[in-house]
Amino acid sequence: MITLKGKRILIFQQRQWGLSIGHPLAKRLQSMGATLGAYCIKNSTLRFVREQTEIRYAEVFSADEALAQPEEFLDGERISLEDLCRELGVDTVWPLVQAVRNYVKSYPDRFGFGFRQNIPDARIVMGITSLFKSVREVFERFRPDLIFAPNYVSLPHIMFNLYGKRHGVPMLALSDAKIGRFLVASGGYLDDSGPFFDRYAALLAGAPSANTDLAREYIGQLRNQLASPRPISASALENGLRPWWLLGKRIAMLLVHKVLRKARSVLVPSDAPTVRLLVRDFLAQRRNQRHCEMFPYEDFEDIGPFVYFPLQVQPEMQLDVVAPRYNNQLETARQIAMSLPGDLTLVVKDHPSMAREGLRPRSYLEKLARTPNIKLIDYRIPTPVVLRRARMVISPACTTFSEAALMRVPCLQLGPMGSTELLPNVSRAEPWDTLARQILRVLTSRLDTPEYEQALERFATAAFDVGTLLDHDHIWYHGTEEEVDAFCGYCINSILHSLGEPEPSRQGD
Repeated sequence: MITLKGKRILIFQQRQWGLSIGHPLAKRLQSMGATLGAYCIKNSTLRFVREQTEIRYAEVFSADEALAQPEEFLDGERISLEDLCRELGVDTVWPLVQAVRNYVKSYPDRFGFGFRQNIPDARIVMGITSLFKSVREVFERFRPDLIFAPNYVSLPHIMFNLYGKRHGVPMLALSDAKIGRFLVASGGYLDDSGPFFDRYAALLAGAPSANTDLAREYIGQLRNQLASPRPISASALENGLRPWWLLGKRIAMLLVHKVLRKARSVLVPSDAPTVRLLVRDFLAQRRNQRHCEMFPYEDFEDIGPFVYFPLQVQPEMQLDVVAPRYNNQLETARQIAMSLPGDLTLVVKDHPSMAREGLRPRSYLEKLARTPNIKLIDYRIPTPVVLRRARMVISPACTTFSEAALMRVPCLQLGPMGSTELLPNVSRAEPWDTLARQILRVLTSRLDTPEYEQALERFATAAFDVGTLLDHDHIWYHGTEEEVDAFCGYCINSILHSLGEPEPSRQGD
């Protein structure tokens, strides 16, 4: 029988995940003999963890206690940013601060967040040093052997990951494998380590796998899907009373919430706005939806040779956590457009979710459309249609890279996302002033070779060997008992792998 006796595992119990998946996972780990600690995000989850009786946590910690009232949590202790950077092993903390959207963006200023900081620098410094003190206390009091989280989407995740690496403590969180719908356990917030990387390296060294044929077949299926892409429908603007009824419901819930909640945060939380902001959001969303549908986009068929820059959802953790230096997408697009050699132009397409949900204002689209050497095309054009004509793709990191890999389109990646760098069509970009030369180099690369196919199959095989096709988001909110149990089993296998413990043999899900 596999045991975790003597192993101390800290679990991030955050929001709904902590209830639907984190709690059953903790029960399984406890039954295997592990000593558990909980790091809770959101006070309702903290209350649940403290009041439940099925799991005996050795220690329970709260991120909210450190972030909501940092001055009280610091209690006179002064932690310099120099000390913080040294302890985390980073040169500067400010790129990490981009992960805290309520610090660096202002929800009260604009629907979907305005690009102006929400609180002064002094309060930001107090918040991040208070959070660091919380991280340090967890290691001093609980001394974890491993940390497990549902994802890497916020500053607490990043700090635990960096601090853990400095102290030899592995951390795992779940991440998109960038091939189909596979999910893998990642060992770093930059998605650059973990079981998937270990398995890819083993395959590169010649290790055999029973999943090679499955991976080859799966690549063929994905390519067939891209050959006949589904058209992206326009956002169906609701008319009549239903949207107004939903607005009334949200206002009523907000008023009840305000009556029940006594404590106030120093920040304006995005999930608890005022009545005025709710009405503002409702009207702005519908206005933005109409503008996105009626915008005078460029005629795609008339555009000559181009490089493709897909806009990403914003604010969004993959962009703000992994590539914060490129999260000003307007400026990033402008820099790329200025660096395109010869007759190349930059084609930009909005993310369908941003357009359908009315999260991108017309002014944003107009700034892009009126930037030299940029052509803004309709968001409803399917990505495979764009990729068929694209000479290459440039992006901080996105799922388009994997689609481009299947279609043999070269990509230049801005930022340090580790998993996408393993794709055989992806090259890592260097500083802006050499971008034009890099683009020329990538454009001349050959992707129609047997070696390219072998590398792509190796990537997919590694996903089959250590990943899962279980739908994390569905299980998170709507999973059945059987689905949750299967998902917990996958998490436990990943934990055993990272701890160097024997795990049940598996050949992909």
